[in-house]
Amino acid sequence: MPPRTRLRTPALEDIAAQLRFAPREALDRHIASAERLARELDPDRAYPEDWFVFRLTGYRPDIDAPASLVGGAILGDLSALVERLTIAAGRTFADAGPGALGIAALGERWGVGRRTIERYRRRGLIAHRVIDGDGVQRLAFPLANIEAFEASEGGRLEAAGGFTRIDPALEARLVRRAARYRQSLGMTLSEAAARLADRFDRSHEGVRQVLRRRDERAGELGEPVIFDDPRPPSARERATWTRTAARGIEPSEIAARFGRSRASVLRAINAERGARLRALDLGGPTLATFTRDDAAEVLLAGDAVRTRLDVIGARDLGGLLAAARAHETVPARDEAARAVAYHFLRFDAARLAAGLDHGAPSARDLDRAETALRWAVRLKALLVRPHLRIILTSFEGEGVNLEALGTAGLRELLVGGVGVLSGAVDRFDASRGGRLAAPCSIAMGRRVSAWEREHAARPADSGRAARRFRPDAPAPDWTRLLAPWQAWLEPDPRLAGVLDRLGERDTLVLGRRFALDGGAPETLDALALRLGTSRVHAAVFEREAVRAGLDLARGG
Repeated sequence: MPPRTRLRTPALEDIAAQLRFAPREALDRHIASAERLARELDPDRAYPEDWFVFRLTGYRPDIDAPASLVGGAILGDLSALVERLTIAAGRTFADAGPGALGIAALGERWGVGRRTIERYRRRGLIAHRVIDGDGVQRLAFPLANIEAFEASEGGRLEAAGGFTRIDPALEARLVRRAARYRQSLGMTLSEAAARLADRFDRSHEGVRQVLRRRDERAGELGEPVIFDDPRPPSARERATWTRTAARGIEPSEIAARFGRSRASVLRAINAERGARLRALDLGGPTLATFTRDDAAEVLLAGDAVRTRLDVIGARDLGGLLAAARAHETVPARDEAARAVAYHFLRFDAARLAAGLDHGAPSARDLDRAETALRWAVRLKALLVRPHLRIILTSFEGEGVNLEALGTAGLRELLVGGVGVLSGAVDRFDASRGGRLAAPCSIAMGRRVSAWEREHAARPADSGRAARRFRPDAPAPDWTRLLAPWQAWLEPDPRLAGVLDRLGERDTLVLGRRFALDGGAPETLDALALRLGTSRVHAAVFEREAVRAGLDLARGG
């Protein structure tokens, strides 16, 4: 996704600020005005500032000495202004109208690369920044804006499209660089083509076809090919490598064991991580503020969402029962802040996941999405914990003798109740007012009714059943039953038990990375900044810390 274009004209910056929270109808009018103006401006002519503002807003400001604005500079800023207005209006791709194209499709239409499209945007090609079904912002170019730009810049487009033809000299350069990328970085054909397309401002598909044809010719002549990739890893291999890497095993060791290159193992692991993220259902209540540039800074800033996140779940049935009987009062303000932050983190993770490349997802974006989900589930545990007692009160209110259910029955009831509360949190919209206790109680009431139907007419010997209840019987950690992604994003539970016995750096890395110290989890970038090192070294330190912790847990 291209970064949002900066506004350089103070008059437009003021207009964007004033209209940021305007009604949708007003935003639509101003977007249409900006698009009309972009088609009329002469790039070489100067326009008085008050006239320009009037043409955009219909309001003529009282300016004593209006500045002169050059049409060429205004054109670039009009595109940036429309981006901001379409974000504020919450427009979707469908709102851009029939025939609208994304940036890749527009590049194919004109035979140019993304960088050329970005230059055209600064010359007055107006784009909308829209939100797709997954909450991800994308560029959409309405057909009317495309045709208007073609009418005014036809000669430039023809020249640019002709220039994109790859001559023999350029082809030789592409092949040489692709060979270096393959040898030094282990890139696939598609990855190398993507990097070369960006570097030389060509289309990805055009470069890919050049490299593919070169290898086909070399193969026919019995010469070495550049991209002699072995068969792609199976789904089972990808899952195995991902699981092994989570235990801190170095990618080079995994590669040696399976006869692959280190780069190919990392690509497969990242592809698996991306596939798992995309498979998650991360829908839920959303607020308009979630798409603001400062959303994370505002919604994730308070102590209620950043501290005391190390909720510890009981390991035996007696402890789980005691946790459910405990009474905890949470201020309404803290509960609302946690609920909003929880949904924002899921929204952010979904947005990142939707933007991932399926074949070669960005490791940085994967890490950001996974860290957001780790943080989200910590907040969810804080939201669920005060309402565990609703499980007991709901059943006891219907006359159910809990301990008479025996060990297996009580474990089933408590674990099922946690799932019900978890679902209530997923649906709770704090922006509408009210407290979480209400939807939790309603959901548990339905669960009790269903349970009673399932267990109807089954008399129990309360004395014998009570004797079968064992408080020391093992029970699953309820804090790990709150979200499907915990199955692969949570660290090994033994690491928390040995944290205070590890070295200083290992303790810091595990505590900060996985929120084991009670604070919010950190991305590798944030951890690298804290340690004063690179992101690559931070990843190495994480693997070393995980291995050290597991070695200590096994030996101790």
